[in-house]
Amino acid sequence: MKENTQEAKKIASMQSLTKVNDSLYTLDCAHDIYLDGMVEQGKAGSVVKMLGFAIKNVTKKPVVVKEPHAGCSVFTAFDDNGEYIMGRNFDYKDAPCVLVRCTPANGYKSIGFTDANFFMWGKEKGPKEGKLYARTLLAPYLCVDGINEKGLAIAVLELKTPPVHQKTGRLPISTSIIIRMVLDKASTVEEALELFNRYDMNDIGGVAYHFVVSDRTGKSVLIEYLNGEILLFYPESRDNGKEFLSVTNHFIAKGAPEPKRGAGYDRQQKIVDTLTAKGGVISNDDAMELLSKVQLDYYHKLGWPVRTLWSAVYNSTKASVSLCVGQNYEEVFHFDV
Repeated sequence: MKENTQEAKKIASMQSLTKVNDSLYTLDCAHDIYLDGMVEQGKAGSVVKMLGFAIKNVTKKPVVVKEPHAGCSVFTAFDDNGEYIMGRNFDYKDAPCVLVRCTPANGYKSIGFTDANFFMWGKEKGPKEGKLYARTLLAPYLCVDGINEKGLAIAVLELKTPPVHQKTGRLPISTSIIIRMVLDKASTVEEALELFNRYDMNDIGGVAYHFVVSDRTGKSVLIEYLNGEILLFYPESRDNGKEFLSVTNHFIAKGAPEPKRGAGYDRQQKIVDTLTAKGGVISNDDAMELLSKVQLDYYHKLGWPVRTLWSAVYNSTKASVSLCVGQNYEEVFHFDV
C-alpha cells in the first residue's frame, strides 16, 4: 500500500510540471525523495551515488542528470520596509528554469529553483518523453537556490578553483544536497550552519562553490571552504548606512590561489557601489533593477550562450520571492511559500 501511494505521488509530481512560458516551468513535488535515508546511507557525497540511490528508491528506472553549475551574483540587504531580502542572479547556459515546490513530511515547505540544463532538456527540447519527465522527480535534489516557509533563503555560487572534498570522517554531502537539507531542516542561519558543520562537503561539477544563507531575523552569512576548513563572512558594517553582503564568483577568503580566485569582480563592485549609495537599504523594485544591471549575456569560448536564466528577490520576512526569467525584467512573477 505504501509503495502504491508513493507511485501515485510520483505520477502526481510529474503531471504537475507546467509550462508558464519558454523560460519558466513549475513543478509541485508530492513524492518522497528519502533525503534522510540518502544522507544516512552515505549516498549524498557525489552525483553518481545520489543517482544510484534515486534510481533504486525514487525513479525505479535508469535516469541521467547533469551536474549543477552556477555563475551568479547574490546580495543581502534590508528593503525600505525594514524587511530582509536576498537578491540572486543565476547565470548559465541558456535554458528554462524550473520552480520546485516541496512539502516534505518531516520538514519545511519551500520554493526552490533549478535549471533545465540539469535535466538535459532546454528551450528547443522540452520534457516530452517519459524518461525526461522521470528526471523531474530528481528536481528537489538539484535546486541551486530557494526559500522555505520560515524565511530561510540559500543560494550557491561557483568558484574557479578545484572542488572541495573534506575527509574528516563525517557523513559526506554534496553541493546541491546541502541546499535541499537546509531548505528542509533549517529555520535560521545558525541552524543552517549546524548542518554545514555536520557533514563533509564534496563539491560536484569539477569546481568549488560558496554559499549565502539569510533568514528573517536579518542575519546572513557567506560560507566558503579553503584548505578543507569552513570560513564564515558576515555583512560588513557601513559608516553611512546598514550593513549588507555582496557575493559573486570569487573568494572573499584570503589565501586562495590568486590566479584562480575567480570572476565577477565588476559585478560585485557594481552591487557594492549601488547599495553603498543607498545606505544599504534597497526597495524590492530597485533590487530587481540592480540584478538586471549585473545580468550576463555572452557566448562561452566553447560556443554556447551564457545568460542570466533567472533573477530572484527573496523576502525572508514574508517567505516569498519575486522572479524575472529569460532576462525579461518587464514581467515580474510573485510566489509565496
